[in-house]
Amino acid sequence: MRASDQICAAKGGEVLFVDPSGEVLAALPVAAGLTPLAEFLRLLPDGCTLQPGKGVHLLPRRCSVNVVHGEGHLHSGANPDFRPTSASRLEREMRVTLNRVKAQSSKLDAMMSAASLVERIPRAPSPDAAGKSSDDGEAVVE
Repeated sequence: MRASDQICAAKGGEVLFVDPSGEVLAALPVAAGLTPLAEFLRLLPDGCTLQPGKGVHLLPRRCSVNVVHGEGHLHSGANPDFRPTSASRLEREMRVTLNRVKAQSSKLDAMMSAASLVERIPRAPSPDAAGKSSDDGEAVVE
């Protein structure tokens, strides 16, 4: 075991400190996820060994370079400090408005194309219109 090794616990578990006679001196809890083994080796008494308990696996190092990440680097890929700007909010509102206008425009286009399919039948002038008629042959109603 090296300090650069990792302790892997899917749902949490424990690490055992065992003395040379085989007696378990302590069982330390391990949080879920990856934990550097160096954190537990610092607490290990002289002459004792560290053994994985239930729910814990030791992962050997993958390379000779040990990288120390900041606290909470395994919690999420999202930036917890991110705050949307007013430009983000305005852009979102503009997209909603444009989509609304686009939907209304396509709806209007569909109505116009349906209206163009309807045949217009001119009406004869009605007798009570007193002979007044429009230029296209439709009756004028006053």
